[in-house]
Amino acid sequence: MWENKYSNTESPYFTYIVSRSWRIIPNFAIITWSVVAFELFYLGEKLDAIFSSPMKEFHFIFSQTFALFYCNLPFLPVVPAWSLDMEMQFYVVAPLMIIAFKRISHIYILVPLAVVAALTAMGVDSYVLPKFLVFFAVGMSAAARNWRPNNGIALISGVAAMTFVLGIIFSPWHGILLGGAHPEPVYVWNGLANVIVALLIIPYAIFTTTMRGGRFDGALADLSFIVYLIHWGGTEWFSHIEGGFRERLVPAMGVWVSVIVLSIIVWKVWDTGINRARSAWVSSRLVSRDSIGRRQVDEGSAVKEQA
Repeated sequence: MWENKYSNTESPYFTYIVSRSWRIIPNFAIITWSVVAFELFYLGEKLDAIFSSPMKEFHFIFSQTFALFYCNLPFLPVVPAWSLDMEMQFYVVAPLMIIAFKRISHIYILVPLAVVAALTAMGVDSYVLPKFLVFFAVGMSAAARNWRPNNGIALISGVAAMTFVLGIIFSPWHGILLGGAHPEPVYVWNGLANVIVALLIIPYAIFTTTMRGGRFDGALADLSFIVYLIHWGGTEWFSHIEGGFRERLVPAMGVWVSVIVLSIIVWKVWDTGINRARSAWVSSRLVSRDSIGRRQVDEGSAVKEQA
């Protein structure tokens, strides 16, 4: 993305940051604020933690709108949104990491990041970027080296990850992955199990990035981000419904249908136009490689003249 598009634009870093923020923030803001409005009835005393001081109020309003530092809120109104906070923080450092991968041996980047991730995971309970930066870096390293796993490696990777997950689920230690409201003591190993799954699936995940998708595939990609946020309001409401399986089945189906319908409406009415405008803005800032070369030469000449 950076090499093929943003590095060929005017003020590449500025264009990159604005474009990625433009892609996430409009959807994030409208959905998270809507979900909070829907959840007000259930939030109760949690609101006291937000409005206990002007600084906390500012933090809540800022993070609810721009995603950054969302994980540091007293509580997360839209719990799945924590990953978008990590994504936004990553966008800030991504161009610097690209430069590092071009100038430094990849092993000297990946190993320290892995050590930092492990130490952070052991010492910090909350979601912080150092825990996840190594996984972003693995993908960047693969892109920098143009590593494209073949069909066989991708198949082995996918089967290995699936076997590992199913092996745990159908074993006496299923509680490692199936936590729920009342996790078993073995759930303490959940984090390590997730890391193993992530490592096993890396070749398959990278393989999928080389596959071309159609319009339907692109639509699902756009919708996944929206469903990811909207579904939490329905989940929160459903969690307060009492009764057995039969009593909760109809409300569950209603939540499922409502989330899909609302997601499609947001995608069609709100997201599509915003994304089209963002894409057009980025395209308008593209410059030819010759222009980039001439600009670099001119800048170098100006520096020499000043010296």
